[in-house]
Amino acid sequence: MNIIEALNDENLLGRSVGAPDTWKNWIVFHKVVHALPMTDEELEIFVQCTGRETPPTKPPKEVYAAVARRAGKTRSMSRELVYRAMFTDVTQYLGPGEKAYAMLLARDRHQAKVAFGYVLSDVTENPYFSPHVVKVRADSIELDNRVTISIQTANFASIRGRAVFFAGLDEMAFWPTDLSANPAQETLTALRPAMAQFPNAVLMGISSPYARSGALYEIWERYYGKDDPDVLVWQADIFTMNPLIGEEVVAQALRLDPDAARAEWYAEWRENVEAFLDPRLIDACVVPERIELPADYRVRYFAAVDVAFKQDSTVLGIAHKEGNGKVVLDRLESWTPERGRPVDLLEDVLPRIEELRREYLFNHLVGDQFASEPLRQLLRQRGVSFQERLFSQATKRDMYGALKTLVHTRRVELLDHPQLLKELKGLETRITPSGGITIGHPKHAKATDDFADVAALLSFEASERFKADSVFGDCDLR
Repeated sequence: MNIIEALNDENLLGRSVGAPDTWKNWIVFHKVVHALPMTDEELEIFVQCTGRETPPTKPPKEVYAAVARRAGKTRSMSRELVYRAMFTDVTQYLGPGEKAYAMLLARDRHQAKVAFGYVLSDVTENPYFSPHVVKVRADSIELDNRVTISIQTANFASIRGRAVFFAGLDEMAFWPTDLSANPAQETLTALRPAMAQFPNAVLMGISSPYARSGALYEIWERYYGKDDPDVLVWQADIFTMNPLIGEEVVAQALRLDPDAARAEWYAEWRENVEAFLDPRLIDACVVPERIELPADYRVRYFAAVDVAFKQDSTVLGIAHKEGNGKVVLDRLESWTPERGRPVDLLEDVLPRIEELRREYLFNHLVGDQFASEPLRQLLRQRGVSFQERLFSQATKRDMYGALKTLVHTRRVELLDHPQLLKELKGLETRITPSGGITIGHPKHAKATDDFADVAALLSFEASERFKADSVFGDCDLR
């Protein structure tokens, strides 16, 4: 039984498929993925969505789709996963005691939970599929055909050691930056060997498009419209994939934010968002396994602090500049709110700053304006001067410009500090509707830039206080 027959059968996957007219172009997508025959009308959709003239004659090994928001991406990939888990015989490729995995990797726990809900419903509420269920766990379903369905958040390390015959990467353009240079690319790198033992294994990534960077964009740029036998790229707007979304919804979104609306609803790559720093250049500046450097009385240190706002962390950084102009990050300290209790400057932060000042012999501290006056008064009582650096978009561009120049010229030594590297790799440059440039963390709830701000402050401090050795020139912030 092929997937189209399963989708058309109300006793199988057809139980969760809506009205035929609303899903007909997802049917075309699944036909392309499985290299099934298409009608003339379906061939027109294929050409429109792939930029190719000739459909594949055999199923491609990797399929990627840049599709509009609310088009049914996660639902369609879940059906693909369930079909393969139920109808693929993998036993001949497994060793004694080995299991095969059909996986879906999601951006975060919430997205994984949504996807797992789709899969759980399709499997356990189906009278034909449910008898094959051996065990249901919090994020997996074990079947009696030596297949385990696993739905989890994106973590390339967890893939290693598993035999994977299907992998779906959900919203991969939005996966958060972690310690790797590119989490989606690291996941692809881990998955390909894990799938090597299965001749018909398929790797599928589906997402709304975002910035013109990252694994999905690079794959789209390389393979869209190309007749590659192993890799196929599909791109489609909301009206093609889900005609239930009204035109007035899209029209209003275009009026409010045209660039965002074109990405969300027309599946176009955003022109106004890109990575601020190249992750590979950041990695080149990291001294492996260097967590901190001890104080050296021969060195002149300077320090910067980013004071907590609401639930953010307070971060202190200490650095020095060498005679050749290289800036070295020596120490990072942070204070994080616990169980709703905010960071207390007097009780939590200042005693530690005093200890570090005696150790590193700095008597000058820079920071932003948001908590400058109370901090200045408390520091003055302890013999430390505090200089306010006004944080606005204009001054932030100067500070981050100094950091970018240091990174691009490899004139900075960064600590091997997980949160610092995560924040630096997650920084984005955005072009505002008025043509201005903003720099900051991605716009999702868990994104922060406290450590990155301190690194930028220290970089700018190095350029301002040690101009004789300055390596800072004009820097393209985009």
